Amino acid sequence: MSSVGLIIMLYAIGLLLVALDVLVIPTHVVGVVGICCVFASLVMVFRNHPPQFGIGMVVLTLVMGFILARVVVSRFTLRDSQQVEAGYVATDPALPELCGRQGVAATILRPAGKATIDGKRVDVVTRGELLEADTPVLVIEVQGNRVVVRAQTADA
Repeated sequence: MSSVGLIIMLYAIGLLLVALDVLVIPTHVVGVVGICCVFASLVMVFRNHPPQFGIGMVVLTLVMGFILARVVVSRFTLRDSQQVEAGYVATDPALPELCGRQGVAATILRPAGKATIDGKRVDVVTRGELLEADTPVLVIEVQGNRVVVRAQTADA
């Protein structure tokens, strides 16, 4: 086999192994062997041929690496975003208004459960206390979708 054929074969096998490692078999052993094959082919080109061929292969390697990186990034990243205009809401706009309101535990709060506040069932949590169903509660804090309640005392 001529040196050009060996160089092309090593280079192609190396690129194939790196692509397999990134896209199919993420063991890193296959990728390291592929990188070694590509590196060996580049060394052989620079030793046995004019520098233009070696520079061309380095540029080709960088382009192939860029393309492979783009494929990986596009494969593993989320392209869509959740916009309010499309109906996605991170926080119920009515929840911050519940702070200071009174309600009744609709289920046992251990520490999470449901409470009825202003006629609506709301997911709530306590700060660790166990509250029985039908216990009067007071909303003491709202953080995003987290509504924190405590037992309503007779003096409050």
